[in-house]
Amino acid sequence: MKYNKNRIKTAVLTASMIGGTSAVSKASTLAINFLGGRYSAAKLADVSGTAFGIDAGDWTNTSDTPNGSTTLDGVSFTWTASTEWSQANTFSGTAGAEEIYHGYLDDGGSGATVSISGLSAWLGSNTSYTITFIGSGDSTTTDIRDNVPLFVSDGGASLGSFSINQVITSGGRHSGFGEISGLTSDTLFIDGLPRSGSARGGIAGIAIVAVPEPSSTLLVGLGALTLVIRRKR
Repeated sequence: MKYNKNRIKTAVLTASMIGGTSAVSKASTLAINFLGGRYSAAKLADVSGTAFGIDAGDWTNTSDTPNGSTTLDGVSFTWTASTEWSQANTFSGTAGAEEIYHGYLDDGGSGATVSISGLSAWLGSNTSYTITFIGSGDSTTTDIRDNVPLFVSDGGASLGSFSINQVITSGGRHSGFGEISGLTSDTLFIDGLPRSGSARGGIAGIAIVAVPEPSSTLLVGLGALTLVIRRKR
């Protein structure tokens, strides 16, 4: 009995790709980019390139409003802020993440908040989900990790404070992102503290990606492998 080794290798590779993050489908991704165009409509920046591993077409670009809501795949997002803001200049950076950093829910007044509900039904048979928070500001000197503190809860228990990895975007402005993994809560509340200094900062975007159950992805891969072997008998 001979098997075509190249085909078997292809089937195994397919199985591994299905189980990896590159195989996340659109239905398993929820992503919002807060535009921040209230400062100036000319400064709006829609996502036009892959950002944080998510294709441009899977990002939802919000309307120019500091208080709004939208529903993605049955999951409800509601946000409040004193205003939306953007970095001072018309966007001229690299497509993708920098477009998200460009605008944000401002931290003026009592700070920005985001409520998310309906995650359990959306999660379905998937094991859990990972949420990525994206923060941005207009300062070239203030550390974004101090300027955009976020606290996350599920309506009861606190899930901790948002830990951000700082990056420097176009124009030398401080921005960053961080994530919380292994979540299964149906509802999330994200609270941003009000500004403590003169530099603006806030929530620039949120992305939620479902983590598939390992057994189901393995079965799909093994099914592909078995089909190749049967054809070569």
